[in-house]
Formats: sequence, C-alpha cells, structure tokens
Amino acid sequence: MKIFLYLITLLFGIPGVLWAAAGQPEKIEPQTKIIQTTEWYGQQAELWKTAAEHEPQNAQAWLNYYLAARFASYDEAHLQNSISPMAQTCPQSFEYQYIAYRQGQGLAFLERAYALQPDNPLTYGDFIRHHEQTGNRAEKERFCHKWLQSKDLPNGLLSYCHNILQSVGPDGILFNAGENTTLPLWVLQNALHIRADVTVLDIDLLARSGYRKRVLTETALAWQEPVFQDMAALQIKEILGNHLFARNPGRSFYFALSLPWPVLNPMQAQLYVVGLASQLSRKRLDNIGQLRENLENRFLMDYVRVDFNADPPRSAVRVLNANYLAPVLLLQAHYRQNGQEAKADNWRQLAIRLARDQDNTGEVMAYLEQGKIVSPPKAKPASAPLEVAQVEKSFKPVFGKLRARQTEVTNRDYQQFLDYLLQHNRQSDYAACKPDVSAYEGVGETFMRNYHTPYRASAKRLSETAKERSFTNHPVLNIPHQAAVLYCHWLTEQYNSQPERAYKKVKFRLPTLNEWRIAAIGAAQFKSSGWLFENLKLTYKPRKEKTAKEVAVAGVRYPWWRVFPQLPYNESGCYLSNFRVDSSRCDTPFGDGFGFTGPVGSYFANDLGLYDMVGNVAEMIDETGKACGGSWNHPPGEATITSVMDYAKPDPRVGFRVFMEIIEERK
Repeated sequence: MKIFLYLITLLFGIPGVLWAAAGQPEKIEPQTKIIQTTEWYGQQAELWKTAAEHEPQNAQAWLNYYLAARFASYDEAHLQNSISPMAQTCPQSFEYQYIAYRQGQGLAFLERAYALQPDNPLTYGDFIRHHEQTGNRAEKERFCHKWLQSKDLPNGLLSYCHNILQSVGPDGILFNAGENTTLPLWVLQNALHIRADVTVLDIDLLARSGYRKRVLTETALAWQEPVFQDMAALQIKEILGNHLFARNPGRSFYFALSLPWPVLNPMQAQLYVVGLASQLSRKRLDNIGQLRENLENRFLMDYVRVDFNADPPRSAVRVLNANYLAPVLLLQAHYRQNGQEAKADNWRQLAIRLARDQDNTGEVMAYLEQGKIVSPPKAKPASAPLEVAQVEKSFKPVFGKLRARQTEVTNRDYQQFLDYLLQHNRQSDYAACKPDVSAYEGVGETFMRNYHTPYRASAKRLSETAKERSFTNHPVLNIPHQAAVLYCHWLTEQYNSQPERAYKKVKFRLPTLNEWRIAAIGAAQFKSSGWLFENLKLTYKPRKEKTAKEVAVAGVRYPWWRVFPQLPYNESGCYLSNFRVDSSRCDTPFGDGFGFTGPVGSYFANDLGLYDMVGNVAEMIDETGKACGGSWNHPPGEATITSVMDYAKPDPRVGFRVFMEIIEERK
C-alpha cells in the first residue's frame, strides 16, 4: 500500500514531472553513420511515437520510433509492444517485416523485407550477422559485396576499420564489439579481401554457447567450455580473452581499443597499444616500433587529418576517431623524448585536432604541456569529468585502508557512468547496466522511467516544482549486481587516471558482508581485534547512565545504538530511517517521511559519518544476490545491521554503496 500511495502522489500531485520532449522528429540513421546520445534517442522515440499514433499507417514513422527506442536501450518488452499496432495497420510493409525480424520472429521476416526492398541496405548487415552465426560463408560474402557496392557505408568508417585490421599481426586473432565496426570489418575482409588472414571475433556473439563452440573450433583455439556454463554474458566477455590467451601460447591476440574497459581490465598489465588495437603479450613489446610502422606506413590517415566529407559532430566516424588519441599521444611523446621536435609537433597537432572533435581539448593540452611519457604504454580509458576532491571527501574511514562512501550511489552518480558508456561507444555495457524497468507496466513503468531520469541543468522543460521533487539525489535501483561491479571498475579507472588525486592507487568495489556490517555499526574503536564482525565488542555509556557497558557487536541492531539501543525510533516515536511502517506517533507522511525511497542522507549518520546504513535501499555486497540492511519496503525488524535479503534480478528495493580500498599511497 505504501508504494501505491506514493506513486499516486507523485504522478498526479506534482505538475511538470512527466514532461514530453519538444521539437520535430528527425530521421534515425543507422549507427554506422550517426551515434547520438541516449537522451536524444529517447526524446526522438517519444516524438516518433506520437507521429506514428497520429498516422498509424505511416510505416516509416513506426520504423523511426522503433530505431530510436532501440538505440535508447528500451527494454525488449517495450520494443515488442511498440510494434504491435503495425501488425494491424501495415503488416505487409518492409518496415514491419524488418522490425519483426529484429524482435526475434525468424529469418523469414528478414527475407520478406529484402524481397520488398532488395536495394535497401538496412537489411544487409542483419544478413551478414545471421550468416556469420550460422556459418554460411557464401551468403555472408554475398551480402558483404552488396553492402559495399551500395555505397551506404561511410568512407571514413571503412578507413577506420581498415586501420584496425592493419593493427593486427599476421594470422592474428582480433577481439571486437559493436555492429558499427564488426560488420564493416567483415565487409573489408570478404568484399575487398583486406587482411583476410585476421580472425575477427565479436565478443557479443562469443557470449552465445553454440556460436562460441563452432567458431573457436574452426579457429583451432583451445578452450574449456565447462568454465562458461551457467555464466552470465557479461562475465563471459570479461574472462574469455584471458582464458584463450592462457591456453594458446602460440597465437597472437589483439583487442580493439573501442572494446569495453571491463573486457580489457583483467589484462591491462600485458596490453600494448600498437595502433587501433592493443596486443596481449607475456613479454614487454617494442610497441613504439609497431606504432611507427602502422601509423606512418600502413594506416590510411588522410581522412583523420582532413575532414573531406564534412562529417557532422555526432557521426560514427568522429566518435570512433577518439580512439586514435592513445596511439597518437604515444608517438608524440616518443619523438619528443628523442629530440625529434618536427615529428613530435606533427603528432601533437593531430592530437589537438582529435581532442577538439571530442570536446576535451583542455585535458589533452594539459597532458601535452606536462610533456610526460606514458610508461609502460598500455590501453587506458579516456577520463570522464571527475571531481576528485569531492570523491575523496565523500569516503569515510572504516578500518585499516578501507573507506566507505557516506551515501548510497544516486541516480545522478550513476547517470554519469551511463553517459560515459554511451560517449565511448560501449553500447553493450550500457544495455546491460541501465536500470531495468521491464517488470513494470502503465503507471508503474512511467513512474520508474521518471525515477531514473535525473534532473539536468539543461532540462529547461522541467518546472521548478519538478526540479525540487525529482529523484536525482535518490539511490539508484533496478540494476543487476554486475552493473554495480562495472560501476566500481569504471570509478577505479577514472580516479586512478586523475593527476590531482590524493592516493596513488585505489580500488573501488562492493564490500564483503563482514566489511559492510562493520561499517554499518559505525564505531570508531572496538575492544576486540581481528576485524571479524561476530567477535567484535564495543564499550559505550548509554544516555542517562553513569557507567559504561560492553556489548557484542553482533547483537546490535541499528546504527544509532549509542543513543537509542535496539529501537527503530526515537523518544518521540519518530522512525530513524526509511522503513515500511503503517503509522507512527511522529507527524510525518507514511510514518517515517517517505513512501518510497528518500533522498540519500535524509536521516542522521552513524558515528563514522555514513548515512542510510539500514532502510532506504538494501545494499549489495560482493556476493551476487545478497543485499544488506533492509529497505523502504521492509519493516524495521527486517532492516537491521544483520539483515540480509536475497534477490534474483534487478529489484526496486536494492541499491549499492561503494567502498574504497587504498592500494598505494603517495610517498
């Protein structure tokens, strides 16, 4: 009842929260041509939905709506529902047949779409991907030729993919991800016979058991299939490269620079940038020699230096060209170190041009002015704007070198991570990490989408009331455990790449159950040692008493144990966190102030300065499917320091708090 009442209050009592995008719908181009932001795609999806509903027989409007919704990473249930009206209004159209295929209704739909419009290149990539999965090489090659001959693929994109292939040594294995590069790579190999010796493996396809078994067998790679049984797709992508590398010492493995960082992270110490890919090597490589050969002799670089095609700012070519920054800066540093100033300046100017296209000129200029050389050179992610001092300030000591964030991760925090994934073309990671609202329908779905849309300063359409009541500072929820892990990976890499950081190296992660409970207690000192929660004791003097007491930590229920031992409310009957309560003596809505989640930090902190350690949202730990402390939807007795709830999928009661482990301090 609590959540229902809150939904009604929020949806119908707050004007301006549910706003519609203004403006005119624009044609949605394939992401081989244009890559827009998710926010833009979401706005266009609503505009095209309105247009399609106004003119339901307009198949093009439905197609644009579908593409915008797909690129905005709408859940599958929403995408499926979006095409239902087409079955009634335009079932014989090319657009309906194509969308039905994309939604898993079988190859026959794609073939009918092709029969209706054989010269429409929209289907060609889908045929290539299908025939790659089924092992039909002749048909895959036929559609590679058709797509190239159609002149639909931008020249800059083909040049970029040519340079990826040229980054790979003879008979090398190249790991890649994303249809907007994997498909053009196959086109170059099959239609122009460019670097056909290279085996291009798409990590998204490799996460599928049947495809993985066939392709790895054909490629004569050794692997242990039982390792991947019952493993989530994201986990497979993270460990597969290292797994194959360890079992195939005679083969050369390369990883495209555009790959998601969690895929590269387990191997980062052995990755060497050699162009638009990094080579995995057990021994230190002379990657500078390979960089010089590739960028100065083998690559097609004119299109990078001169924009012959006047590509728009969000063109796929410009977005992908950001990956040249790492190899270009490495060459610039090499020539400067060796006193070859003319060559150093040549690569310096190109780095500045690339930075200007990506709107990060200041960051690159700061690096160039420092004159530092990256050593050892390895693939690293571009930094996202990170307020280092604010991040450090938000973590409080727990014990030893372990710190805990003061609050749960908010929608604002998490949106910065999602924006980074999109800006760096990590579409598969974004799809896996975005809040999952597929379990909701109607009013519930609308509410949850609104909940996960943080207020942005540029969102002028929001009323002042909506800005005040938006959920920007509420905890993020409805995400899988692996998404929280990826957030921690991302934050670790971003922090460790910031020059002004206080610590030389840290690791952000989810806590163990023991660490979480010790942080929740919030005591600055314990009587016992060893840091095992069950064995710890603390001494304190209760209010209105003259003598101190010694208590076992395992028997303490709430973080405010020092003031109100074992009680979820204070002397006035007001609840001290966000629980599920029917009423209280305190004159507050819903008995504790909130009907759903509340803004983080709304209640008193524990003695360490940590807020909401019980209630609000149950917090994930390192063990998948376990969350601690109870939530807004748990009664006080189920939202204690020792409470652990099980969850099997993204849950509106579950969020997370990041812990920071100091690995190396500055000397």
